[in-house]
Amino acid sequence: MMKIEKTDEPKKVVEFLSKAGGSLKSFRYFEKRPVGCISVHIVTLIGYEDGEPVAYGHLDPENGKTWLGLCVRETSCGKGLGTRMMDALMMEAKNKGIDKIDLTVYEENAVARRMYEKYGFVLREKRGNVMFYQFGGPQNVCKE
Repeated sequence: MMKIEKTDEPKKVVEFLSKAGGSLKSFRYFEKRPVGCISVHIVTLIGYEDGEPVAYGHLDPENGKTWLGLCVRETSCGKGLGTRMMDALMMEAKNKGIDKIDLTVYEENAVARRMYEKYGFVLREKRGNVMFYQFGGPQNVCKE
């Protein structure tokens, strides 16, 4: 069973990233940001199984929006950990009164897109292979 913990320690995020494997091909948040940026996150979560980091999630305030980021370690995919992390992030948002959340996902990541849509995220825009989703706000949907 995955245990989810809040963290403000960049070294814990670095540990997760060092073990994420191929999942980093679709989770590129830290490619253009230092890990220390978690100090401004609303919340940063790490999921552990048997003491090993297997999932990561955050809510990040940027440019007047709250951005959700989520990644599951490549060797842990398919076990429902993304859903567990998503539950935790959505609960954090609800507890903090955040009713509008944005995220991006690559078009080819159909598993993640289906999960986000199950949570009520709606496609707003598509730029190349990047899909922009939003939870809450007006329900104007992007036409593919």
